[in-house]
Amino acid sequence: MAILRSVVDVNNGNTGWTNTDVMDALETVFANLGFHGGSAVSGVPVTVVSPTGERGFNLGWNTAVQDRGNLSYRVWQYDVISQGTSAYRMLKKNIIATYTSGGPNSDTDEITFSWMHGLTTGDPIHWGPGESDNNKNLNGLTLDTVYYVIVVDSTKIKLAANAVDAGNGVAIDLLYGNIWSDSAALGSSLSYFRDIDDAQFDNRTIEIGTGDQIKFNVTDTSGGDFSLCGGTDNYDAAKLLNDSTFRTSYATTSSASLASTSNITSGELNWQAYYWKQTEDERSLPDERIPLVYRSITDNYGIKKYIYANDTHAGMKGEIRVNPRASSNSGWDPYWKYTVPANGGRSELKLRVYRDVSQSSELEGITIHSVGSGWTNGDTFTIPGDQVGGQTPSDDINFGTRTPESSTGANDGVCQIYITNLGAGSNFYQKSDDGRFAVLKVVNDAAKDYGTSYYGFGTANYNSNTMYINSGNHWNYLNRFGTNSGILNGTTEYGYFGGAPGLDRRNSQNYINRDSNSSFTRFTYASSSTPTAYPLSIRVYRAQAPQDTNFAVIQFTQTINGSIIPYGQFTIHNGATFGSNVWDLDNVYIGSITQYSTTTRAIDMSYISPGYYAGSTDRPTEEPANTYSKSREASYGYMRDTNYGTNFLSRYKCNIDTDNEETTSNEIMTYYRNSTYDQYNGNSVNPAADYYKPIKGIPVAHNMVPCPYYLPDDFVMLQFSTTPGATVFRPGDTVTVSASEIYEVVLAGYQTSQNGLDNVDNNSSMGMLFLARTT
Repeated sequence: MAILRSVVDVNNGNTGWTNTDVMDALETVFANLGFHGGSAVSGVPVTVVSPTGERGFNLGWNTAVQDRGNLSYRVWQYDVISQGTSAYRMLKKNIIATYTSGGPNSDTDEITFSWMHGLTTGDPIHWGPGESDNNKNLNGLTLDTVYYVIVVDSTKIKLAANAVDAGNGVAIDLLYGNIWSDSAALGSSLSYFRDIDDAQFDNRTIEIGTGDQIKFNVTDTSGGDFSLCGGTDNYDAAKLLNDSTFRTSYATTSSASLASTSNITSGELNWQAYYWKQTEDERSLPDERIPLVYRSITDNYGIKKYIYANDTHAGMKGEIRVNPRASSNSGWDPYWKYTVPANGGRSELKLRVYRDVSQSSELEGITIHSVGSGWTNGDTFTIPGDQVGGQTPSDDINFGTRTPESSTGANDGVCQIYITNLGAGSNFYQKSDDGRFAVLKVVNDAAKDYGTSYYGFGTANYNSNTMYINSGNHWNYLNRFGTNSGILNGTTEYGYFGGAPGLDRRNSQNYINRDSNSSFTRFTYASSSTPTAYPLSIRVYRAQAPQDTNFAVIQFTQTINGSIIPYGQFTIHNGATFGSNVWDLDNVYIGSITQYSTTTRAIDMSYISPGYYAGSTDRPTEEPANTYSKSREASYGYMRDTNYGTNFLSRYKCNIDTDNEETTSNEIMTYYRNSTYDQYNGNSVNPAADYYKPIKGIPVAHNMVPCPYYLPDDFVMLQFSTTPGATVFRPGDTVTVSASEIYEVVLAGYQTSQNGLDNVDNNSSMGMLFLARTT
């Protein structure tokens, strides 16, 4: 069997190459290897910018539409009545703010509530339930009586005697007189309207707005307590809304507490949703403004759910939905979801529109929360204002080619969508058009939860010979400028590795680096002296079937003064075979690489989980797992370390006339016997013991047990001592063991002009070769 070797010349083998040329060649290398996984998608909206051209929050968005102003919060009231042990009957109260009678000054007979009533014409409604004090009555009505609603608008109704009259608009005459003046401001002096006592309101979903207050008047005879919980579908004593630990994930401050206990049998239970986050049933990252939309994960980041429940009877429960509302009483900036409809070849697009309640509910930002397709930069559409906390048409938000407002305070600026393309097959998943960065999507096992990995490559912005590499199991590009390099602002704008902090990524530095920062994993791919003055190539050594075709050594070389000089070389760990006898990709992901280099008479194989390694305790391998760790990366099971844990070094060192440092645990000694020299005073080891062979079955790291992978047998190590002493080895040179066993040099770590076992000065070239079999 033999390896497949290929060479991709950067810039067609010409000098004067650029970062773009380097990324293009690397893209071709991965395409030839079949490493570009997934499916290509074109026209993917990647970010929204304000009329002033900025992505983010509070950056010119208010020039697109006028401020809304803040609404006062609403107090919602419910009578909570247990129905045996099966349900809570939740009957909403509507408190009258004003009314107009049919007296001498008005004939509208309208009843105005404190806030939107949510009623529909024909709905039955109970006036003054259980009330007999006529001083609390409206003249023309009878206490403790069911009437029917005629809707006037969102806060006003009239009443009808029956459903037929309601449908025909025949209203009851609210008489002038009694103790109430015409069009009086009534406050709480009157009785109230309430839902009819009906099973349709058992365990109902209750809806309030951010910053609103809700009062539950509880009568619970079930034998259990009425309770408020969050983050659960069922009663959970550890998730009561007044639990200080629980509040850390559901509220913006520890001040977000209930006005009373979370458990009550009878009486009033108050909850003011001032600091509490709004209800959300779509996953996102810990920062809800940044979405996680392209894969299923088990962690419910961004999910916010509130319930009422009985602490004893499981069936007595229902949801409380906290909806966005521009309330002056909210300690949380609300957002509204809006889906731009599909249009022709353009897919639908989910957006979130944020308002800043500390700034009169001005438009604060817009983010993307779905992966669309078929879009172009500057596509036109309009978000109706009444869908996002405003009014239509005065608060509509317009999109197209970005345009600043026509004059200060005009609020007529136009926002813009920017797009990217997701590559596969022949293309990187993401690649900037100027060679700044690229992202490789590797599908190790599409059937597994964590079977896909992402590797990010960044060319240094301070020289033309350094490349940084990082990895993760998510690459988040939404709401970043990404491949729109003409408007990039720093490496964090390219995108970032997502997932759960401490498991899939570290909490910071989870991006593709390009700055001069030695703490990030990197390699040199060209000469440090006028690198672009020499031709640059990428060599690939790949195993053939039946050996693992996913294994390949990728090597950058330059031709300098006629000699092929190796620089950076690495292997992306790829395929379902890697680690198959150790881990399951339903539980962990592969994010590691192997780098190859040389030291004196040695080949170094460094197994590493690439990322940010600073000091002795700021590393992806930190144990126990903390904000720096990538503990879901498969290698963490080996590399976990309380102080260091940078990489696993396997040093294949020449064992011929070499000072072997027995205390150095990463040195690997290759077996060698030579009867010509293994003798003393005329006594020699039997020549049958002579041993001088290529070593195959190389572990990806010799100090990992059980070893997750062994290099295919066509990749070998061979120690040597040869004459003459000036012998040099370059990538592409051949080593012949026999006519049927010929190898090509991938990398050589050696010394020339050495005094070898023959004890002749400068007569030996000695060291270690990393070889790939060609015959």
